[in-house]
Amino acid sequence: LLTSKRNAFIGAGLVLLVAPWAIGLALKHHAWTSPSGAPLSVAAIQGNVEQSMKWDPEQLNAQLAELDAQIAAESDPKKKAKLEAEKATKEQWLNAIK
Repeated sequence: LLTSKRNAFIGAGLVLLVAPWAIGLALKHHAWTSPSGAPLSVAAIQGNVEQSMKWDPEQLNAQLAELDAQIAAESDPKKKAKLEAEKATKEQWLNAIK
């Protein structure tokens, strides 16, 4: 009786271990998504600021002033929008820590 329970427990454990892999392999070629409309162009914003200084409140005002200068000098509307988004993030952080 004890060995049959043990064997059942081991069998259930093996099924639980193998089943996700088997299901994953079976569904590997299923198309879960399909394109809709034109491709979307996105950009990541990363200021050229050392990570140790990035969120330092004492450095934040200097970074905001530098961003203001870059925004004023930028003529490309897309690049200007990216700089303004970076500035807005820093301003929100500055307001949150006050």
